[in-house]
Amino acid sequence: DSVTQIANTPDFIKGVLNQIASASQSYQALAEQVAEFNAIKVEINKARCVIEFDANGTITSINENALKALGYSSSELLTQHHKALLSRAESTSTEYQAFWDNLRKGETQSGTFKMLNKNGKPVSMQGYYAAIIDQNGALRKVVSYLTDISSMSNNLQNLQSEDDALNVSFGIVHCDANGKILECNTIFCEPLGYTQQELVGQHISKVLGKAAEEEVGEYKAMWVKLANGEQIKRQIKRVAKNGDEFWFQGTYAPVKNSEGKVQKVVVYSVCITAEVNRNADYEGQLKAISKIQGVIEFDLKGNILAVNENFAKVTGYDEKEIVGQHHSMFAPPEVKG
Repeated sequence: DSVTQIANTPDFIKGVLNQIASASQSYQALAEQVAEFNAIKVEINKARCVIEFDANGTITSINENALKALGYSSSELLTQHHKALLSRAESTSTEYQAFWDNLRKGETQSGTFKMLNKNGKPVSMQGYYAAIIDQNGALRKVVSYLTDISSMSNNLQNLQSEDDALNVSFGIVHCDANGKILECNTIFCEPLGYTQQELVGQHISKVLGKAAEEEVGEYKAMWVKLANGEQIKRQIKRVAKNGDEFWFQGTYAPVKNSEGKVQKVVVYSVCITAEVNRNADYEGQLKAISKIQGVIEFDLKGNILAVNENFAKVTGYDEKEIVGQHHSMFAPPEVKG
């Protein structure tokens, strides 16, 4: 018949063969894509905590990484609801309801998620929950790809605690590599009478007042050293908004980026004005005493380290003749003997 005749024509046969070849190529390309996908899936399973849920939130699959992070065996979690991994407060919250509502809409949920391990201790997971939608647009399942960042989270919490402790103990200033103030805490601002808003954006030299020329040169040289990554500890005088002078013991710590370049300098300082004033009083008193009395200093072996002008005048010696000699030079012969 006519159909048989057409089927036996060279053009028809050629067309069928081309279709078969094209289908074979498409199948091969699809097979390669599937193989590539499976290879990627294997690598993801090695690196991530992977948990699969059905549309109702029941756990249908969980890999070894997730089991290890949560301290469960697979038999303990399979067929359990996602809520089994959360605290009661979180699993009954409106945020949790919205989380699943968004997944049912096909919206991937990403961020940091808190779970509870078998012992009830918190586990921080970072990653995303991917919504898998069927041909009708309904949620078929959810696959979560997560990374356990609990140790990192704990380290960050410890760092935050240490930072909080420093903030209540030290005046802290963050500057860029040129000395412009990026942020400062209240302990730094209060003695100087400034607000944080008045200082942020200003150069830290704003609180130095009108320093002597040699002090300015020394200060500039210090910032060159800081820009080169050198940490510096020193006493420094700062001038308050009302002109009062305050002394601080400070540590200037350069912070480098991943390329080893200084990106900012953090200054930790303590106000030591009372101590400096007290030492100045002591020095003043000693100078006053030295003016009216003869003063001589010895080491533990009796060697003379220093004498003042009054002592030298009373003994008739020049200072150079006394320093370095033993105390016995002033003793009578019978005592020396």
